[in-house]
Amino acid sequence: MPTPPRSAPRLVRLADDPATLPAEIARVWAAGDAAVVAPAESTSALPEPLEQALAGQLPLPNGTALVVPTSGSTGTPRAVVLSHEALAASTAASIAALGCVPGERWALALPLRHVAGLQVLARARALGTPVHVVADAGDPRAIAAAATHAEHIALVPTQLVRCLDAGVDLRRFRSVLVGGGPLAPERANEARAAGVRLVQSYGMTETCGGCVYDGRPLDGVEIDVQHVDGDSGRVRLRGPMRATGYLGAPPNDTTSFTPDGWFVTDDVGRFAADGSLEVLGRVDAVINTGGVKVDPTIVETLLRDHPAVLDAAVLAAPDTEWGERVVAIVVPRDPTAPPTLDVLRAHVSATLPPAHAPRELVITERIVRDGLGKLSAAERDRLHALRTS
Repeated sequence: MPTPPRSAPRLVRLADDPATLPAEIARVWAAGDAAVVAPAESTSALPEPLEQALAGQLPLPNGTALVVPTSGSTGTPRAVVLSHEALAASTAASIAALGCVPGERWALALPLRHVAGLQVLARARALGTPVHVVADAGDPRAIAAAATHAEHIALVPTQLVRCLDAGVDLRRFRSVLVGGGPLAPERANEARAAGVRLVQSYGMTETCGGCVYDGRPLDGVEIDVQHVDGDSGRVRLRGPMRATGYLGAPPNDTTSFTPDGWFVTDDVGRFAADGSLEVLGRVDAVINTGGVKVDPTIVETLLRDHPAVLDAAVLAAPDTEWGERVVAIVVPRDPTAPPTLDVLRAHVSATLPPAHAPRELVITERIVRDGLGKLSAAERDRLHALRTS
């Protein structure tokens, strides 16, 4: 593969050190180049096109600011190309929606290898302030204490739930932006009832992070639902913060990025009566059991709310009678007293139709998640293997 001409931006690999990364990104951009945050010592394999770009063998589009690998939670990670214009539009719309003012600070409690963490840096840069780094982002007390140093913080649902369970005070933050996965409505209501200024974010790397807040699109964003089943369908998003595309993708591939500006997500959603977007789950994750379509993320969220459950994942297994059955992989809070299948079935059935209740239970010591609380494809394979081990 030929080496691209120097007129194209080079891709520079940077370490995820919050103390140095803002200055390093500024240096790379000043040179007309683009950055990817991917520590050299990482054991995770980078997407092949990203490796080729780092080696100077694959050109980047002009105007590229960042290349951000996806988490790989649904398969092979892809490298998303984000332009300066898209990042600027996303940052400006987010700041406006949250009511941030210059001089306010953001607390960093998310990994900088993902777009959500990088956007915290971008908002801080736009406000003219350094970020306050939460030393232990897994400690609810450390998260709450960050309110002494910052007005705003971004969390994933797992972090928020742990803060609620620990009873720490998040009311001092002017906004608590939560995204990266589903948050049970009961827990969101609990946070708001406790006085937390909660904002629920929906988006992905391909939209520079969250572009829908509390079900409403940010300025310049359009939402479309391609109806395929009743009032629900595949969610599409369009706006100035849409990514340029996937690095190394065939030029005629319009599956995800359409010529008329839409990004076609892997999510199923619908519009509520008030016009807000409700995300129901992933297109490729639905479990069809006895003709009933079950979204595993909703069941997982409900299982994690049981007092005997520390963490849970929901998978599908072949079933001769039902086609597929719902399998719960559970990490118990007390390993000596794990919950039973009957107990968890009753817990799920109290809220959802009976078909959503797990028909199989596997107890495990751990479920490995990335910094955004997601499962990699490899971890899903490992959890599947536990059923036959």
